[in-house]
Amino acid sequence: MRPVFKEYHAEGKKSVTKESLVEMMPRLITDECIIGKVPNVTDVEFQGLFANWQADEAGLISWH
Repeated sequence: MRPVFKEYHAEGKKSVTKESLVEMMPRLITDECIIGKVPNVTDVEFQGLFANWQADEAGLISWH
């Protein structure tokens, strides 16, 4: 999953926005990351998956 995460991270940072996380979900569902399991949710539910994740003051979420 890290290679996909790196494609979306903010320039010069090791973090992404919640919007980027939502954009990654269809790729995870098609198993591009070869992780085998992703949440069983619909496209409409992607946004809610990350609603409670805490972003930093720049609105970014780090890999760690």
